Amino acid sequence: ATGIEQAAIAKAAAPAAAQSRERLDVIARAQADSGFSGVVLVARDSVVLFEKAYSPPVGKRLTLASKFNIGSMTKGFTAAALLRLRSQHRLSFNDPISDFFPYGPPAKRGITIFQLLTHTSGLRGHSAGTGIMRREGAVNAILSLPVDYPPGTHYRYSDDDYQLLAAIIEVASRTTWEDYIKREILDPARMTATGFQGGDWGHKGANGMRST
Repeated sequence: ATGIEQAAIAKAAAPAAAQSRERLDVIARAQADSGFSGVVLVARDSVVLFEKAYSPPVGKRLTLASKFNIGSMTKGFTAAALLRLRSQHRLSFNDPISDFFPYGPPAKRGITIFQLLTHTSGLRGHSAGTGIMRREGAVNAILSLPVDYPPGTHYRYSDDDYQLLAAIIEVASRTTWEDYIKREILDPARMTATGFQGGDWGHKGANGMRST
């Protein structure tokens, strides 16, 4: 299409786009009236169609730059960091945790990185590292828990699996979980609005990140 034709198409599409934004705003406002607060973003492919902040009636005003606890979405960053370490030939997904925690109990030494990634380790606990500041203390607390089934035989979602993965990242990279993710993932992706919160091992690996 010529430049004139492209301009005509864009001009014709503008009212439809404005109408779509208005309809999305109506939908989001209905949710806000029912108690929702937060930032809504609607996109198609790489095009943002609608983005708006909805503040609570009482409390801090929200903006498009407001950061939120992204909870277990943190696990995706931990998994990506392990993929990065694998590409750097610092570990394999078949490695047993005894390669990183040689002091671990014999019954858990054969648990693999892959089993931690896929929540099939068999470990019973959930957030056993909460409140513990030292990595070794958190690893000991997690590995002191019973194994409920042979590793690799059943699935059960667990934060502890990903806390152990954060500890493995630190051993393999010789830096902190936070610093490795920032250097290898956030900085290259220009994710300047994404960061960390908390400091104990209940906030490493499984959760503990914030983002817009």
